[in-house]
Amino acid sequence: MTKPTSLLVFFLSLSFSSQLQAEEEHFRTATIELTSKIALETIPSETSQVMAAAGIDFPVLIQRAFDQDPAAIKLLFWSSANTGLDGAAADGFGYYLLEIAKKVGDVKLSKILSSIKDSETLQTIKFYLLDESGFNGHQEGSDVSAIATVTKLLPKTWAHLNTAEE
Repeated sequence: MTKPTSLLVFFLSLSFSSQLQAEEEHFRTATIELTSKIALETIPSETSQVMAAAGIDFPVLIQRAFDQDPAAIKLLFWSSANTGLDGAAADGFGYYLLEIAKKVGDVKLSKILSSIKDSETLQTIKFYLLDESGFNGHQEGSDVSAIATVTKLLPKTWAHLNTAEE
């Protein structure tokens, strides 16, 4: 994301903060046991700090998403475009999305994400799944390889993410 775009996302996320906090309020708890490796990896991280500033307890969100809670999964993917992730906080965020996607499976994930219609959010999710998941390196043609890999792994989800282009 470019710096002006990321600043715009940050300021827009401030305007959505009450909606965001209302949507994720039941995820705010320090008492939930973090059992998955992926949730434990998030502590401490720049991503956790940015998410905390947006009112999201990121390790808890990851744990609940890993446990296949549909609301947590939707919030995790939605937050990619709506919490001001940038720089180090954005680096590798696609890894979290991809690990959750693998755990949940394509059919369930596409159903959960079907209610997200905002084209900017869908495009941002695509960006994270391709560029920040580690599929898309800096070699020539790696973007084509990344798309082929994600398309094969998540065909229904990928089709939904591409509805933003139609």
